[in-house]
Amino acid sequence: MDRIDIHVEVPRVDYDKLSDDRLGEPSAAVRQRVGAARKIQQARFEGKGLTCNADMGVAEVREFCGVDGAGRGLLRAAMTQLGMSARSYHHIPSPCSGQA
Repeated sequence: MDRIDIHVEVPRVDYDKLSDDRLGEPSAAVRQRVGAARKIQQARFEGKGLTCNADMGVAEVREFCGVDGAGRGLLRAAMTQLGMSARSYHHIPSPCSGQA
């Protein structure tokens, strides 16, 4: 599981929800949210030579994605119980405190 950053079980979608006539969220609304997130990232990384969260290395993850004591305890338990790799450890804290 070293190369899988996220593993989520997704329940089946009911037929009634699939066959509903409601439309999904408009692309323009999604585009606005993505644009706002990009602006937050650009401000965060100004002068650092990075453009988005995906460009962060270990140093940037430590700088921008701090983990409190309870989080560190949970990470320690996960590392021990799941046998996670160093790569996995550095990918868990993202995204930075829930911000874009």
